[in-house]
Amino acid sequence: MAKPSTATPWIVHLNRSDFSSEFELGQRIRSELAHGRPVILKGCAYERVDLTAKDLAEKLCLSMGQLHCVHDPDSAKRVNNYSYPHVSMTLDEFVSGVSDNGRIQCILDCPTLDGSRPSLIKHIDDGGTAWMRMHGECSDRQLIPLDVQKSSSWLLFHHATYHTFAHHDADGFGTWTQVLSGYKLWVFVRHRDMDKCKTFARYQSAVLNYANTERMSRGFYGPESNRFVVTAGPGDIIIQPPGVFHEVYTPVPSVTQGGHFYSYDAAHLTEIARALSRRTNGFLTNQSHDSSRFTLEMMIVALYRVEDREFRRKSLAALCRMVLQPSDYTTAAKLSPDLLLSIEDRKARKVSEKGIWATRLAVKGLARMIVEVLQLRQDTSRGKLPRVMLVGDKKAEAEAEAEVKAKAKAKAKAKAKAKAKAKAKANSDDDDEEEEEEEETLPDYLFDDGRWEHPGEVVDISPLVSELADV
Repeated sequence: MAKPSTATPWIVHLNRSDFSSEFELGQRIRSELAHGRPVILKGCAYERVDLTAKDLAEKLCLSMGQLHCVHDPDSAKRVNNYSYPHVSMTLDEFVSGVSDNGRIQCILDCPTLDGSRPSLIKHIDDGGTAWMRMHGECSDRQLIPLDVQKSSSWLLFHHATYHTFAHHDADGFGTWTQVLSGYKLWVFVRHRDMDKCKTFARYQSAVLNYANTERMSRGFYGPESNRFVVTAGPGDIIIQPPGVFHEVYTPVPSVTQGGHFYSYDAAHLTEIARALSRRTNGFLTNQSHDSSRFTLEMMIVALYRVEDREFRRKSLAALCRMVLQPSDYTTAAKLSPDLLLSIEDRKARKVSEKGIWATRLAVKGLARMIVEVLQLRQDTSRGKLPRVMLVGDKKAEAEAEAEVKAKAKAKAKAKAKAKAKAKAKANSDDDDEEEEEEEETLPDYLFDDGRWEHPGEVVDISPLVSELADV
């Protein structure tokens, strides 16, 4: 059973009236996010928007005839298969189902027409501000990909009794949400030994424990998971760090606004969340954003524009590593899809492509310089990356199948050997402990200090500022 969110110091509760300015509040939120702690913020201004055709049209200026991707066309089937496909229907058709007890549906990622979000978000969204701070200075990055814009602000519409299964948000984003009407039972899920993880392998094992896709005696969660529930009502804002697993239950019809962001302070958590997604082929997360790599690059370029700000060693190392080793975190296209598709002329597309690569090479040069001057570690022990296959690639499929069989055979052989060894040797447990200790010694810059959620000590980037500006 889930405990109240006030039962753990891991979840931080704040009130807007306790802070003299949004800047001060933003600094406090950044500090909590840097250590992986979700923030629940009460007492915020908002405009109520009910899930009615009148409010959606008049207050959000949405077209009721617009088609949307609607989740959960049949709740009974979805209980048996959490990945049950979506259907397409107009917003008007969706709203008409609010009073229909036979329909339990939701619309996720509905675009906002004015990019609406609480004004304090600008103080924690370093990715978005990086694009704006560098406006006019990167000649080939004048167009912000639509994917980047839409991910920063979106709307959620839910019928009553909708349930979203446990997941972490894609691409290592931090996420903010504000309830505009109705209520949310927002449940944060955390393994009891998450703080003790000393290797990536153990971190991944802990995550998989509470991200089961098969129903067990206590639901979809492993026996070592704790759950903490937040009851969020109109005006309440939930701000969660990258990689935090959560599930959501909506007891009554609800309208929510939200958005994603990247933070310099929590880049180490972004890195590990993206590494996890890459190694689990994204099955533990939701919709991905292929242009997120562009934003991370802009954060490197914009470093010299960030004033009066502390930077942490592990967070800065993680940001550089994601730029320098992109294939460790994503299989997305190398170029922004919406940017290239907007260029119809073949010659213009070639010119644009060269420009994008020029900035990318410059960004990598900056990242290498930061790593060298500040002596930032980049070593990790994450294991082998999963195979990426194209549909219909028979050769790759055959190789993958053979690899699975070989692993199963090796596992069975190891199991039989261990069993025989256990019979012959009473102290086999000591041998297992030695093997585990050997695993602990594998180098990984996020885990070696025993505090993978900690952003590291403060580093001085002032010696780099002039060089970054020159580049």
